[in-house]
Amino acid sequence: MTNDDNTQLGSLLVKAELVSTDMLEIALQISAGFGESLGQVLLDTHRINDSDLENALRAQAMVKDGMDEVVAAKALRFSNKTRSAFGDSVAHFPTGVAKAA
Repeated sequence: MTNDDNTQLGSLLVKAELVSTDMLEIALQISAGFGESLGQVLLDTHRINDSDLENALRAQAMVKDGMDEVVAAKALRFSNKTRSAFGDSVAHFPTGVAKAA
């Protein structure tokens, strides 16, 4: 995972309110220092669980494919609160499927 990937994943997690900005900064420093991915650091420190990471990585991939990041973060937060898969949560936010051209 590149630094840009870590930054984007972190941004999604903060916008979804799954981690705080302070926790993200610490996790990014640990990630850079130990060569671990951000997701692994957050798992190892029990800030997120496996399901949250899987959903966040799906959200990240959908943002790369054109989904609006704010909508992706809302769907990610919804999936966390309802303990549902990210793909199922996206259906509640249909306007975010693609960015405006």
